[in-house]
Amino acid sequence: EYNKEEAYYILECSNGELSLTLCEYNSADLYEKQYSCEKDGEELESDNIPNGGLNGLKVAPGAHCTVVWGYVNDDFYYIGGFTEYCIISAPPDIHRGPTSRKEVVQNGITLHCGTNVTGYPHVNVEWRDNNNTLLTNEIKRFTFEDGPENVSLTIEEVEIEDSGNWSCVLSNTEGSLEMLIDMQIGDPPSIIRGPNTSAVFSPNQVFLECGTNLTGHPQPTVMWSHNGTFNVSRNTSKFTLYNERNAVVLRIDDTDESDGGEWVCSVDNGFGASTTVQVYLSVLDPPSMPSNLGINWTQFTENLTASIQMAWEPPLILGNPEFAFYELQASTEDENGTLYNTVTTLPNNSTSHILEDLSVNTTYNYTLAPIAVYGDLRESGPIAFLQVHITELESSRQSP
Repeated sequence: EYNKEEAYYILECSNGELSLTLCEYNSADLYEKQYSCEKDGEELESDNIPNGGLNGLKVAPGAHCTVVWGYVNDDFYYIGGFTEYCIISAPPDIHRGPTSRKEVVQNGITLHCGTNVTGYPHVNVEWRDNNNTLLTNEIKRFTFEDGPENVSLTIEEVEIEDSGNWSCVLSNTEGSLEMLIDMQIGDPPSIIRGPNTSAVFSPNQVFLECGTNLTGHPQPTVMWSHNGTFNVSRNTSKFTLYNERNAVVLRIDDTDESDGGEWVCSVDNGFGASTTVQVYLSVLDPPSMPSNLGINWTQFTENLTASIQMAWEPPLILGNPEFAFYELQASTEDENGTLYNTVTTLPNNSTSHILEDLSVNTTYNYTLAPIAVYGDLRESGPIAFLQVHITELESSRQSP
């Protein structure tokens, strides 16, 4: 027999929140006003509804919530009420896993999308590879884990071609969430090592060989270090790098004593351990030039041939190691313009040498060089020069 007073409200159970907005209730006073939420048989929330309603109460997705209230008129007569039910919905969410992976080629790898998946209704999981191809259980290469505690993808026989962005997409009717995982697959560097020693006579250039058949993906970078303190990673006026797969070489120009010691070649591409090659360089000192090269005496025979004794003083610097022998080269041009060349080896303790059967009216050009030998290396020191012209009754000479 009483006129019911209408009450207007908005009840929302989305985005993981419970909201009750009281828009209008005329002269009615709320009397009974409560809410409660439970999930999997466990009560999560239960309390009185404030006079202003509920504003974005955080509730676990999938929880079942009940809102109850009654209202009375000014004389406190109960004139109506209602009970509402809803299930809290929410878009997918997850505790994200690593966003990048860097691995060497191997039998298998697991990509972790994340853990503790939330969302209601049911959250679906999709994986796409680096070519945006949808992955399914029909592909035996892939194994999926998509439980609420863990979302992951295991890939068997990972290859370099698998490098790129892989995506994990969580979705339900409330929304979707995409995670990108940058997966980089590579081969560790490898090289066939070169010789671990080298030598050069200063100031010649030398080539230090790190090795051959350089492999690895991506292309490995090469850096040389000298005695643990000085690094060479780019070309300069003194150093030139040759970083090809068939040969990794460092060229050093204008060598001197400071270039000697241990050189280390480091090959690295960020995958696996770097490869190092040690090369010990010996910088050797060549001998200086013999001095005062000249003629001590000249003798003629009855048939008008001549003999001369050539003499000189040894080099002031014998070299390191000491030079092994002298090399005397003779270049002869007779009166007909015919050239003759001869080479004579002399002991390193020699200071003179007799030349016989020299023809008259002939010019002889002589060079005398100290020769140093170290292993397979052969180095000539500065050359002394002497020109001799034989006439019928006298000899003439020019100083070096």
